Amino acid sequence: MQRGRMIRALVGPNIRTIRWLPLSLIAPLGAWIVQAGARDSGNPDAVALPVAVALLGVWLCLVFEDPAEEVTSSAPVSLPLRRAIRAAIAIPPTLAVWFVYSWIGPLSGPTAATVTWLAAVVVLSLAAAATATRIVPSERSGMVAATGMATLLFGLPIGLAVIGDRPPTIDPSNVPVGEPIVYWSALIASAIAIGLVAHRDPAHRWGIRKHRHPTAGPDHRPRAPIRPVVETPAGRRRARA
Repeated sequence: MQRGRMIRALVGPNIRTIRWLPLSLIAPLGAWIVQAGARDSGNPDAVALPVAVALLGVWLCLVFEDPAEEVTSSAPVSLPLRRAIRAAIAIPPTLAVWFVYSWIGPLSGPTAATVTWLAAVVVLSLAAAATATRIVPSERSGMVAATGMATLLFGLPIGLAVIGDRPPTIDPSNVPVGEPIVYWSALIASAIAIGLVAHRDPAHRWGIRKHRHPTAGPDHRPRAPIRPVVETPAGRRRARA
């Protein structure tokens, strides 16, 4: 019950500190990119839609840029839980924008390939954002995370295609190794593992901050209580506990 109240108390400040302005610019820009890719009977699934969704990933890379990190870090709520709150706030509008993209021009809604690509973008972006906060200060981690995310989404497939003497492409359905579902699933699983490590918070356990025992000494062992001295006719002696 107490943790639930703490979580609800953190929702409002996190909504206020998430950078919504970039999303308000990226959403219409992505729609224009998808529409442009559909011109002249083009297939926006191959290039335009992946680029537009990757731009949404750039915004997700900014989600863990928290100006109030120094304040919220003192709350008795673990780092993974605080990050989960921010992700839970940011993911729904991302999905809503992507859903609109999937119906632009000749596109006829979500498909297995576009859903897999979206999952890869979301997971890689959040994992990169969490990792970047370990490297640079939180308020400047977004661009570092976006660079890492773009490298994995576009640079890695292009590099593997060049090494394998295949034509380079950013089409998610034309991966350089194996089947698309296997390739992107492996990348998603790797990103989840990296994200879990990056979210570790040694000061907390099971979502609640660990407090030292009030009588704990430097070796973290509780000190024995001091027994009062009692005056008796036979002399001074220690009172039994």
